[in-house]
This record gives sequence, C-alpha cells and structure tokens, in this order.
Amino acid sequence: MSWFPILFLIFTSSCINPVKGPLQFRLKSDGEGFSLPDSEASDYSKFEATYANVKKLIFQDKCIRCHGNERQKLGVNLEEYNKVFDFSDFFQPIVVKGDPEASGAYLEVAKGRMPPKNPLSEAEVLFIERWIKEGAIEGNL
Repeated sequence: MSWFPILFLIFTSSCINPVKGPLQFRLKSDGEGFSLPDSEASDYSKFEATYANVKKLIFQDKCIRCHGNERQKLGVNLEEYNKVFDFSDFFQPIVVKGDPEASGAYLEVAKGRMPPKNPLSEAEVLFIERWIKEGAIEGNL
C-alpha cells in the first residue's frame, strides 16, 4: 500500500483558507507536483510577504530551475534565503532589504525579462516587491 494518498489527504485537509474554505490544488501540467488554481494564485494579498511564501508560490516553479543550488545562471541563487542577498555576476545585489529598485531580481521581473519565456504576472511581481519593501524577511520554511 502506498502512503502517498494518505499523506496527500492529511496535507490537503490542513490547507484551509478561512475566507473560501479548503484550498483546491491541481496537478501541474508537467506532472511534477501540485499548484494553486489561477484564482488562488493571483491573489497574493492574503499571504504574508515572506521568503518562504515567495519561494513556495513563485520561485519554486518559475525561477529555481535556472537560479537554484544546482545551477546559478548569472550567479543568482534564489533557492536559499541567505543566498538572495549575494551579488550577481554583474556586481548588482540580488535583493536589498527594503529597496526593490536596488534589487536586481526585482528589476528583472518588473521589466518582464525574467523568466525569459514566461514573465511573471503583475500580481507575482507585486508580491515580490511587497516582500522586499517589508524587509525581505525569511518566514517559516
């Protein structure tokens, strides 16, 4: 017997949105895990602006493939909290606490250059901006 269905039920039953009830997850198109439906994913105002949430909701699916522990294109690693404050290969800080306009990662997504094939939505960019403006805190991973 596989434990996956049991663990999945336990996990999903603990994901309750107090406004809309249980969160509804969907299988990602590539078959690699689950994501929130568009209606849930586009409303980031209900999430605390922490690295843990930015990573889980945005970086994990859209950034870490090229900017993670295994691969750091342009010297950018978004997979670990302490690495987001390093400098990129262009000698620009990746994230500057409290200052999105000085943060290379924010500037790239705000200008629609990252990710190159599928730029982030306005809601995703605003969530990253809010996280940086509020001090780029880590949160609970």
